[in-house]
Amino acid sequence: MNKHKIWEYLIQITIVIFGVFLGMMLNEWNSDRKASNEQKFALEQILIEIEEHGNWLENTIPYHDTITHVVDSIVKNSDQNTLMRPFLINGGWRQIPKWKGTQIYPLHASAYESAKISNVLTNMDSELLGQISAYYEDIDLYNQFCHHITATIFNTTSNTKFIDSMVIIRLLKEDLMSHENTIQKTGSQLKIKIQEKL
Repeated sequence: MNKHKIWEYLIQITIVIFGVFLGMMLNEWNSDRKASNEQKFALEQILIEIEEHGNWLENTIPYHDTITHVVDSIVKNSDQNTLMRPFLINGGWRQIPKWKGTQIYPLHASAYESAKISNVLTNMDSELLGQISAYYEDIDLYNQFCHHITATIFNTTSNTKFIDSMVIIRLLKEDLMSHENTIQKTGSQLKIKIQEKL
């Protein structure tokens, strides 16, 4: 073999190696870009979900506050006989002025769950991921508590006393509204963090 043929083979091998290397680099770049776009989309969907939660809570928190004040006033101004009478026989929830139902609805977490299932969040900044996870843990607790209060209200029977029903409403103020305020506050902070990331 002559030197010219050896150089020709070396150049061809170098070109092939360079082509393979370039192809791998482009493939990795494309994968990173795709992952980045998917993560951005997931964050945009989570942001929309957080905004929906905030809008809902903006309306329910004042209502729950009003109802708890009404109930406090009823209990304060009622005698023992009134408080011990059967709740449903005397009009049930209609006895409470300004009552429009519980206004308790679970907050959805579909954007977050979709992002988890599709494994989009794995390469995210760990601090932001921790904040998102903590927010949705609060949502889960809130939803569980909503379910508990709703089940308790639906379990009201003819034996339920007026005071027992008022205690259920006190749960709104003492526990549920605390969850609502926490979600609203952490949601506002998280929105800022996500917007910075986008």
